[in-house]
Amino acid sequence: MPPATSGLGQPKTPEERAAVAAASAALAAAMNASLPILNKARVDFGLPVLPGAMDLFDQADRVLLAVSQAFDFEADSLPGSFRYIGPLLDVPSWSGSWQAPWSARAGCPRALIACSTGAQGQRDLFQRVINAVSAIDIEAVFTAGPNLDMADLRAPRNIHLVRGAPHDSVMKDVSVVISQGGHGTVTRSIINALPQLVLPMGRDQSANAARVEAKGVGLRLGPTASESEITAAIKQLITEPQFKIAARKLGEIINADIDTSPLVHEMEILAAIGRRRRSRS
Repeated sequence: MPPATSGLGQPKTPEERAAVAAASAALAAAMNASLPILNKARVDFGLPVLPGAMDLFDQADRVLLAVSQAFDFEADSLPGSFRYIGPLLDVPSWSGSWQAPWSARAGCPRALIACSTGAQGQRDLFQRVINAVSAIDIEAVFTAGPNLDMADLRAPRNIHLVRGAPHDSVMKDVSVVISQGGHGTVTRSIINALPQLVLPMGRDQSANAARVEAKGVGLRLGPTASESEITAAIKQLITEPQFKIAARKLGEIINADIDTSPLVHEMEILAAIGRRRRSRS
């Protein structure tokens, strides 16, 4: 299984497995830079030190991953403590209300351009996205999020700039989503059967982009992609139906995972384990 920071796909060849192993080793090395701090905290709590930071996961009774298994790659094996619980899609408090700004033009495609909630120096990227969208006969809403100043962006009349909006509501009106690939935006796009263009810059975004591409629900470009490359990708997503078909099929599975999430059941098990341990002490 490729580590979350690598952006690698499902390994199928010996060379690809070697690349995943190297990426996993690099992630472990980066995590181990903080191992002395972690072990000091463990000693302070009367816990044994760990040989490596990643061994922390083996100490837990449960590791709960808030992702749909249908969206993930297939692992060779999973630890007995590991559970997929499906995505947790709370609406951020700053998203605000939604009043559709669309014109009365009939048949014009619409897009959601969604900036990450984190500060990643993404102003230049999204100005290129805006410029690329302006070259297409399309309307768009751009949600800037809490870390991008809308005054720094230049947008034509067909692109509506807002600080925030509930994406589920906006997605009912659009036919394509362009984002950096955060898990919430990616998952919401899929469950709304929307093709998506992902331009990852960091954190989990490259891993999500690799899965979007592998599942056939969208396209991935690098954060330095040109305006013409972005324009071409958006046109492909709007005109070629296979992306929407794949998103609809995967979205139905993810929605079912949300409806039947084992999260509450797993938390009840953990509470029972805790009670038993306290009764023995």
